[in-house]
Amino acid sequence: MVCPRDHRTQERIESRAKGATMYRMLIVEDSQEEADRLAAHLKRYASEHDEEFEIDRLVSAHSLVARSRQADLVFLDIDLPGEKNGMEAAADLRRYDTVTPLVFVTNLAQFAVRGYSVNAIDFLVKPVRYYDLAMCMDRALLVVRHRGGNAISIPTHDGMHVTAIRDIIYVEVTGHYLDYHLVGKNETLRVRGSLEDVARSLAGTSFVRVAKSHLANMSHIKDVQGDEVRMDSGDTLYFTRTKKREALATIAAFLGGST
Repeated sequence: MVCPRDHRTQERIESRAKGATMYRMLIVEDSQEEADRLAAHLKRYASEHDEEFEIDRLVSAHSLVARSRQADLVFLDIDLPGEKNGMEAAADLRRYDTVTPLVFVTNLAQFAVRGYSVNAIDFLVKPVRYYDLAMCMDRALLVVRHRGGNAISIPTHDGMHVTAIRDIIYVEVTGHYLDYHLVGKNETLRVRGSLEDVARSLAGTSFVRVAKSHLANMSHIKDVQGDEVRMDSGDTLYFTRTKKREALATIAAFLGGST
């Protein structure tokens, strides 16, 4: 049985398999019976597939919106009590987390199609059967594993913003603040932090340090002219003398040609 600690979270359930990657599963469900059933199915799946899951539970949509802890996969009941149902909570979640996979769990099958508007990867109808859960997990874990290393969690003053690495155009630092320039966003995401820390967290990805104050996503570089690095957003960054040679070599290798 999944027993509540407080209004936000529930006692952790772990299914351990030696050498397995730990995946964090979050169940958002007000029904104790349904939460226990889903948790039991997840534990069985982990045991049968040599996986390791950490399973937590929230009891309301408000808790999901307010949470600051990232999960690898969220099972979200649509018919939740309170001011927001699961569909509305998912829309709110997508404002600061565009990549964490969602699976809707509901007895309201007619809402399943609407799940595509918030990029839900699947839906399960209550009472959830193990066979259906197993089929869902086979697909969901492919998404989770593909996402690993393809997203970054950015701590903000009110929680955590999760975004795909491909959607970051560049990061610049001004004083103690970082500005993330994101695809499709008119305003930057501003947080306190160090560009050195961001560079370390993005090491081995498509980012290159072009200046002391700028980290550019090479996937969004339109062209390089002299000291100018022109981004596909229309912004222009500038090499600093100490960074230019190494950055040019990195960009040339990434693009497979010469700059």
